[in-house]
Amino acid sequence: MPALSTRLTALPGSPFGVQTEALAVQAIPPGPVRMHLVPHKHLLYVNIEQGASVQEVNSDRARENICEQDTFALYPAGTDFRLSAENTGWGVAIEIDPERLKCLVTEALTDQMGALEPVMCTPEAQAAAFARTLRQHLRGPSINPLVAEGLSLLIVGLAFEKSVNGFSTSVSVAGTDDRIARAIEYAETYIHKPLTVTKLADVACMSPWHFSRCFSEVVGEPPYRWIQTRRAEKAVELIRYSTLSLAVIAEKCGFSDQSGMGAAVKSLTGLTPSAFRTK
Repeated sequence: MPALSTRLTALPGSPFGVQTEALAVQAIPPGPVRMHLVPHKHLLYVNIEQGASVQEVNSDRARENICEQDTFALYPAGTDFRLSAENTGWGVAIEIDPERLKCLVTEALTDQMGALEPVMCTPEAQAAAFARTLRQHLRGPSINPLVAEGLSLLIVGLAFEKSVNGFSTSVSVAGTDDRIARAIEYAETYIHKPLTVTKLADVACMSPWHFSRCFSEVVGEPPYRWIQTRRAEKAVELIRYSTLSLAVIAEKCGFSDQSGMGAAVKSLTGLTPSAFRTK
């Protein structure tokens, strides 16, 4: 981790991270963190475990903070802060492109929305629960950008609701069934292609955040999870009734690699693809 004297404009890269269309997300491992950061992007950090830190935020005054678990901090783009901390466990950091923010959450923005301000140690248990799932995924054998994007959008919406004046999550999901159906039809047609929540939201003429909410309300689960299940179901069908290799089946079902298909099939059936084929 860079020394405090080195001023960064973004978090250092990590093998436990991924870049999506509007978001960069990574799992932050335990250990010492010392940095001077003036981010070009909004930075959202979820404290999954309790931690202590010393921070200077837009000033020369150092403050000690004890952040309880299941809290988050938000540092808007341009915030000048220095951080010295000891991570007791894994955390999750999400960087949000300011130029894409309005496109991500269009329906939640109101005329009363003010400028983003730094916030620290704000409780949000549901966002932390999603962050735990995201952390586990980012530390797995392969990262699926669709899963990382879907979970990150849920976390961003919950955190902004708690910390941003004029951000409203009371937007109605009524009357969106036809648009969700259109997105589902598109996903079924292109299930073998790389899919993103952002692309499906475009098909439904919604922002990714609002689309995720509406999809969950109409279908009963988030879009990223539904797509993973449909891909696993299609893979199971091909494993059972075709002689195609597992690698080819993974490609035809839209999985980025065979190991990703294996995890999805095992989650659905309780068996690995090889075991399912020979049962």
